[in-house]
Amino acid sequence: TKPYDMSYNDFSEKTCKGFVFGMPMFVNGLPYVHRANEMLGFDMFRDYWKGPFDAQTDIDKRMNGLVDTLNDFPESATQDIVDRLRHNKRLFVSKKHLWEIQSDLYNKLLSKMS
Repeated sequence: TKPYDMSYNDFSEKTCKGFVFGMPMFVNGLPYVHRANEMLGFDMFRDYWKGPFDAQTDIDKRMNGLVDTLNDFPESATQDIVDRLRHNKRLFVSKKHLWEIQSDLYNKLLSKMS
C-alpha cells in the first residue's frame, strides 16, 4: 500500500484562493495533492514541473522539486497559461462541480463509517 491515499486532497482555503483568484497552483502539501486536484479536473500545470515532485515522499526531495518548478515557471503569463487559469476558476465556481465534490466526499465518509 502507498503511504498516502491519492484521494486525499489537502483541499484548504489556500488552494481555493488560488483557483478563485486565477493563480497557478503549486501546493506545498502532502504527496499526491496535485494529482488529487487533477482528478477533480483542475489543471495543475504538470507540463511545467521539473521532475515528479508530487509523488515524492521524501520531504527534502519534494521541496527541492517544488522550488525548482517555481523557479522555472514563466514570470509573465502566456495566453495558454491565462486560458488554463480561467478553466480552473470556471471549474471551481461551477455549482455542478462543487456538488459532485461534496457528494463524493460524503460518500467516502459514509462508506468508512459502515
